[in-house]
Amino acid sequence: MRVRAGSAGGCEYCQSTFTGHGCAVARKTIYDTALRKEVFVWITSLSSKINKRHQEYFDNIKEEQKRNLELKTQLCVRTEE
Repeated sequence: MRVRAGSAGGCEYCQSTFTGHGCAVARKTIYDTALRKEVFVWITSLSSKINKRHQEYFDNIKEEQKRNLELKTQLCVRTEE
């Protein structure tokens, strides 16, 4: 249980002088922090999956463009002959 600096003691959340009382506000704050971390991890993993797919998409486009360039070059060589 956190205690405010400069106070005679007590719960930071409900100002109770008994620090081991299991304050509902403190429990909610701890739960919210854990939930926030869980949500952050979830969003981060989703974001990295999206970014990976996005990069794969553009890598595929680059490969296709290279193939097209090779085919066009072959066509140009054939027409010049």
